[in-house]
Amino acid sequence: MYREILSRLQGMPGVVSAASSVLTPIQPAGWANMVQPQGFISKSRGDSLLFLNRVSADYFRTMRTPVRMGRGFDSRDDLTAPLAIVINESAAHHFFGGSNPLGKTIGMRKRGGSDLYQVIGVVKDTKYNRLDEAQRNIGFLAAAQDPTPQPSLNYSLRSDGPEEALIPSVRAAFSGVNRDIALEFRNLETQVNESLLR
Repeated sequence: MYREILSRLQGMPGVVSAASSVLTPIQPAGWANMVQPQGFISKSRGDSLLFLNRVSADYFRTMRTPVRMGRGFDSRDDLTAPLAIVINESAAHHFFGGSNPLGKTIGMRKRGGSDLYQVIGVVKDTKYNRLDEAQRNIGFLAAAQDPTPQPSLNYSLRSDGPEEALIPSVRAAFSGVNRDIALEFRNLETQVNESLLR
């Protein structure tokens, strides 16, 4: 269902790119895990903390986040492929120093064991919760590799016109898949501005 919705959104007139994500930038919610990067020796508990998001293939293009090394997610990263992770520049430097992070692994604990992710790309540093936060180590997981998707999801659309003009088409795209889906719309610029209010 999520894939069908995303496909419909990407094909809408006026949409330059569209992507899905568990979280959007500059919002109070977050998700972080302790990780075991290959060859990394942790000096403290917080030293191995990685802030996470799960995103679809076009997320970096939609958010205009440059890929510095390797690649972003694509059709290769599905449930049959080895688990992949894209990390930001800060995480690459923090966990792997001056060595090339591509192909290195990052272990992540889960209930009943742990998963091993292979680094396939490095993206430019971005903010996570707030514009004034210290730079965080961030990792991105592939939406298509999630066997149990969340019951709620964010879709981000970049358009070449006013977002108000897209809303009726977006509603139609969702109802064409499932009429019972509840929608909430938010402009990213407004979300960022509201984060600066005292």
